[in-house]
Amino acid sequence: MHEEAGLRVAFLTGDKCPNQIITFRLVLLSRVRVHWAEEFRNTDSLQHHVILLENPTRADVVAAFAEAGDFLRHYKGEPGWNGGQINFAFAGHGEDGGELVLADAELSPDEIAETIAECTWTHEQTSLRLAVVLDSCFSGRTLAKLLLHRFHATHYLLIDGFAAALHDELAWELEALSHGALTFTMRNPGNAHVDQNRLARAVQEQDEDYLRFALQAFVPNPVTYLTEGDQHSIDLINGHSMEIKGCGTVDVIGEVTLDQLLEKIEQTRAHPDLFRTTEL
Repeated sequence: MHEEAGLRVAFLTGDKCPNQIITFRLVLLSRVRVHWAEEFRNTDSLQHHVILLENPTRADVVAAFAEAGDFLRHYKGEPGWNGGQINFAFAGHGEDGGELVLADAELSPDEIAETIAECTWTHEQTSLRLAVVLDSCFSGRTLAKLLLHRFHATHYLLIDGFAAALHDELAWELEALSHGALTFTMRNPGNAHVDQNRLARAVQEQDEDYLRFALQAFVPNPVTYLTEGDQHSIDLINGHSMEIKGCGTVDVIGEVTLDQLLEKIEQTRAHPDLFRTTEL
């Protein structure tokens, strides 16, 4: 499980480049999650604005979403506005109900959705896009609740989402990686991080830890591979296609309850078939 002393919040806003979606990026991260802050700073935008909050409280996060809404509304009518986009990343503790643990309170998926709606909705047909990265325990439940919330597709569109673990799984902080498993795999999608000499020695010595470290990008379920089966990550694509990495895909295209979706995810994990897509 994640065992971090504190949390940080970083925000990065993009400029108003024509023909690009205006984006407000927000990341809640623990001390070893500086990767996401660095990712958001390494933007192609010519201008960016970063706010860093130490040990964010619930009030801090709500204020941050309010600032995101103000920022996006400022560019309404610009060629690249198109409703705007919020990128939200969280790495830290998660509760089994899908709540994210902050410095002074928990933040539920419903509260995230309602806060986004309150802070960004312009009383028009929404085109606001939301993308999330959730590197926390039980984050599959968080992602599922955001997808099935009544405000989804009316107040925001959850276009992409990445969850570190299924709704009934812990998300592991691997000491050898200095990251949660999901963050590590997203940071290292290839083999640039691998020392070839060290890899050769690992093969000779049958060093399974280093072999997993080196080869994770070449398997269909890298998070599961790194955690030796304890954890299954989810990629949500285009707001409806949930790929349980290495197990199959659940396509959410109809009216679905949370229990129905979670049951189908469990079945997909229990009977993996990489190429199978099940519609709900």
